[in-house]
Amino acid sequence: MKRTLFFFMALAAFFGPQSLPAAELAGKPKVIDARTLEVAGQRVRLYGIDTPDAGQPCHWPAKDIDCGRISMTALLDLVAVSQRIVCMPEKGDGFFRCFDDGSDIAENMVYTGWALPTPGDPAGYGAKAAIAEKRRHGMWRGTFEKPWEWRRR
Repeated sequence: MKRTLFFFMALAAFFGPQSLPAAELAGKPKVIDARTLEVAGQRVRLYGIDTPDAGQPCHWPAKDIDCGRISMTALLDLVAVSQRIVCMPEKGDGFFRCFDDGSDIAENMVYTGWALPTPGDPAGYGAKAAIAEKRRHGMWRGTFEKPWEWRRR
């Protein structure tokens, strides 16, 4: 009886949802929005970044632009010719670090100025954001509201 109970407890621990890590995904990416991809039939959120939503404006010197739409276009540009990216699960449900030929896609979004590190900078993209701001890349060309503040409002 003890053996049978131990066997079923071991099976539950091994196959239980809390012990099953999300698997690495690989394949041709499809852009859903500026921070979400579909890879191997599964939607993945890029870990450590936030981006403007469609319709969120940025105020540039001569005009206002739809930062959300342009941010999505920037992600499309980053993965346009990618036949295969690799995404590895990160902390949180559905969050992944995705790489195209070894290059971190989320980090590139921050470097080009079309994404910001999430509050607290868990992925360590703060230095790339500082470079984008200094060089006035992407959103930094003008003024904008941080995406999480715009959403909250």
